[in-house]
Amino acid sequence: MTLYAAGLRRPAALGDAPVNVVCVLPAASAVPAVERALTAGLATSGRYGEHVRQVAHDRVRAGDRTVLRAVLTLREPTHVLFGAAMLQRGELQALAAGRR
Repeated sequence: MTLYAAGLRRPAALGDAPVNVVCVLPAASAVPAVERALTAGLATSGRYGEHVRQVAHDRVRAGDRTVLRAVLTLREPTHVLFGAAMLQRGELQALAAGRR
């Protein structure tokens, strides 16, 4: 079972670009493949380049679990709930599965 989450980061200032955070918690054996798929799929070029100005990928460890996290700084006029929309449409799940 893989778990997914999408949220917003509070901007430092009112005029700052929206920042979305998307997370994927895959099975331990799937972490390397999911990490490669997310890093390749969530980038400033390619399919999401027109929406994403900057991306930072990292891993968050909690016990024996690894959460893969992508912090997305959005471009105007991308909707502030971009990450949540990706999750709702199944795009995040498809990316994690390597089906871009």
